Amino acid sequence: VLPYKTFRMNPCVCAPYNADFDGDEMNLHIPQTEEARAEAKILMQVQTQLISPRYGLSIMGAIQGAITGNYILTSKLIFTREESINILHSIGVYDCSRLPNKKEISGKEVFSSVLPKDFNFKGKSKGGEEVIIKNGELKTGIIDNNIIGGGGSGLMLRALHKKYGPDETIILINKMLKNEPTRLKYDLA
Repeated sequence: VLPYKTFRMNPCVCAPYNADFDGDEMNLHIPQTEEARAEAKILMQVQTQLISPRYGLSIMGAIQGAITGNYILTSKLIFTREESINILHSIGVYDCSRLPNKKEISGKEVFSSVLPKDFNFKGKSKGGEEVIIKNGELKTGIIDNNIIGGGGSGLMLRALHKKYGPDETIILINKMLKNEPTRLKYDLA
């Protein structure tokens, strides 16, 4: 609870808690026993809310600006090496050794620097375009809602969760979600 009696939540984690900002109230329950505190501590962690136990799809994922930012990043942007390093540093990636040693670096190569080196994935974007990630490198496709979105989308997020577990997936999602348009310098003309 922060000043002014409000909760602050990252919009990406609102779905599992049914925080839809339509005027509902949230109640604060204080577990009374040690067992209840232990149970609440485990069940209420964001990591336990990534994948729905009901239907096995991702509940949380990128929304709004993060989807737009990753879409623009992986579709049309080219950066200098220095700009690429600045983008990675701004999202918390300080190991830039995976960036190619060349003057111009594509947004796909910047996005790939966030992924684990041994990650492989095949899926389809919302537009039906094939998305292929091989050994942590985005080879083809565009990252969109179908790949990193929540609410049953998020095909790549499920693959990350399955291979690396909830803790590592949360770290990766956090980095991907920081790729918002305000962090990226781009020209759509």
